[in-house]
Amino acid sequence: MVPRTVSRAAATAVLATLAIAAGGATPGASAPALPAHAQLVSTTPADGATLESVEVVTMTFNEEPNASFVQVRVTGPEGRETQGDPEVDGTSVSQALVADLPAGDHTVTFRVVSVDGHPISGEFTFETTEGPATPGTPTEGAAATAEPNDSVPGVSAPAATTASTPTDGASDGGPPWLLVVLGGLVVLVLLAGGVMLARPRRDDGDSDRV
Repeated sequence: MVPRTVSRAAATAVLATLAIAAGGATPGASAPALPAHAQLVSTTPADGATLESVEVVTMTFNEEPNASFVQVRVTGPEGRETQGDPEVDGTSVSQALVADLPAGDHTVTFRVVSVDGHPISGEFTFETTEGPATPGTPTEGAAATAEPNDSVPGVSAPAATTASTPTDGASDGGPPWLLVVLGGLVVLVLLAGGVMLARPRRDDGDSDRV
């Protein structure tokens, strides 16, 4: 027969072992927490927003990203739309856009690395309704203003006539035909006179010889 002292000691040891095992799994015991990675908190503009125009896009995270590993790309109707490099300010990353941002849909793609080395990437979209001003509008207005001056009688017509007169003269490439004819007649007269003057001199020479 087993003494009661030994039985009680064995029972106590068993209960102690069970208590230690159960103590490790009690709900009140706190397990070591895993480190939380950085996450995107918000964007400006918000994903899917519609605005007249946007100059800067901003992404805010729950912890500071590493400024050396930040990439932001914005594309739209005419291709890439970023201007300069992204800037990190605390937990926010900002990216400036081109000044002449066209109207339409735009997609922002980003990739950053948190301080614990965890990469974060994603994208969001927004829409703009107001594009850059159309060039050449002031010129068209000035042309429209100048039209009444052209319609005033006696202004444009004389200018055209005066300009055409020297052009016609220059296109002839030489003196008028009347001057050419007169010049030819003068030459013929001079030649004829020279012949007439030469004949008496020959006759006088013959008479002296006789």
